[in-house]
Amino acid sequence: MAGECNVPSGRRMGASVFIVDDEEAIVEAYQVILENEGIKVIDTAYNGREALEKFKAMKDRPEVVLMDQIMPSLDGISTMVEMHKIDPSLKVLFISADPASKNRAIRSGAIGFIEKPFGVTEFVTAVRRAIQMVPGASTGEDRPNSMTLPRMR
Repeated sequence: MAGECNVPSGRRMGASVFIVDDEEAIVEAYQVILENEGIKVIDTAYNGREALEKFKAMKDRPEVVLMDQIMPSLDGISTMVEMHKIDPSLKVLFISADPASKNRAIRSGAIGFIEKPFGVTEFVTAVRRAIQMVPGASTGEDRPNSMTLPRMR
């Protein structure tokens, strides 16, 4: 069937994510979408500094961090670099309206980049693919570094 994804659902995987975005409505939307898909949102943060503080305190780390780029106090790439100092195998998927930061995010260790705005199906598919990736995978064909999704109008 067209549009089907052969990536297992988060529900079967016991998947977990940490959402970092400065827009409360976006964080809430991501949370509803992911939880409806059986993907657990273990925490949220509204800026890079808050994300780092929460990440350092986490007993159970997320399988994937969903990271915005443009945020107050510390941008997404800087936040990711600091998180990788704590956990080098951490998978960070960028979700941003700043396409100019895509290459820098990927070079700095992001596993993929989704450009806002995007459709729900594309979002869920990208998150599931990120969850399935081998931790620490930073090169190769399976790296979703071409996850710039079509803009939904």
